[in-house]
Amino acid sequence: MTIMKTSTTSAKANEDHVTRVYLRLSPRQQLIFSERLRRDRNIKIKDVAIGANVSRTTFYNILRGGELVAREKIEAVARQLDIDPAEVFSA
Repeated sequence: MTIMKTSTTSAKANEDHVTRVYLRLSPRQQLIFSERLRRDRNIKIKDVAIGANVSRTTFYNILRGGELVAREKIEAVARQLDIDPAEVFSA
């Protein structure tokens, strides 16, 4: 089950608020990432994390589904792995 949580933050006092969506991936969604990594064993976690501009910890959290992760980060990792983000979120 995907759990969503929204958080409203403001970068500066006079700017509009930004709403972020945080997700915890379901086992089915995690499988999409895991299968991609199994298919191409030449992929290095470090390279994917750097290319997606996320930490290795965030990358592992996406794979494990243990923590809430910002939707933008999940999408960035999916793109780095040549996975359509829509495929992940429709699973």
